[in-house]
Parts: sequence; structure tokens; C-alpha cells
Amino acid sequence: MPHFAPHRAPPTDTERLWVIAYDITCPKRLYQVARLLEHHGKRVQHSVFECWLTPWRYAQLRTALCRAIDPAQDNLRCYPQSTTRPALITPTTPQGPCYGHYFLI
Repeated sequence: MPHFAPHRAPPTDTERLWVIAYDITCPKRLYQVARLLEHHGKRVQHSVFECWLTPWRYAQLRTALCRAIDPAQDNLRCYPQSTTRPALITPTTPQGPCYGHYFLI
């Protein structure tokens, strides 16, 4: 069983982990995309979020994100993570391993 951040309950059987990354050129759209993702997941880097989503919630979020971006100028990537072979890793910081926090990839 994987470990989860203290603020996050374990996922339900229908939820899947998504890693969502973006590169947005306009500050207004950047703010809008970041706000959408902050309501659905956890920021793990400046423009990368981890989100546990049901298929329905993923579809809703993806629709909202696609409406918020300009496809000619912006880049949005949504990567589903494996539900059959999850791996635990220990994140590393410049000061060394960050024990106690584990993420699925």
C-alpha cells in the first residue's frame, strides 16, 4: 500500500493519479490554470501537479483546462500513472533524501 501525504486520504478504487504539467505564456492564463489545478491536486513543482481524480473529475478538469489555454501558444500535458505497477520513491532535495514523503510515479 503506498504512503500518502498527511492531508490526503487514500484514493478510492475509481481514482487514478495524474501528473499534470503546463507551460503557459500569458500571465492571466497561467494564473487561471494554476488556480484550477490547486483546487484538484497538489503542486509538486512550479508548473507540475499531482492529482487523484476519478474519470469524471478528470474529464471535467481537462475540459476546464483546455478552455483556459491558448493551444497555439501554451502547452498542457496530462500523464496518467500506472495503477497496476506503482513504484514508491523517496524524493531528493539538495540537502539529501526527504524521508517521510513518498509519491507514486
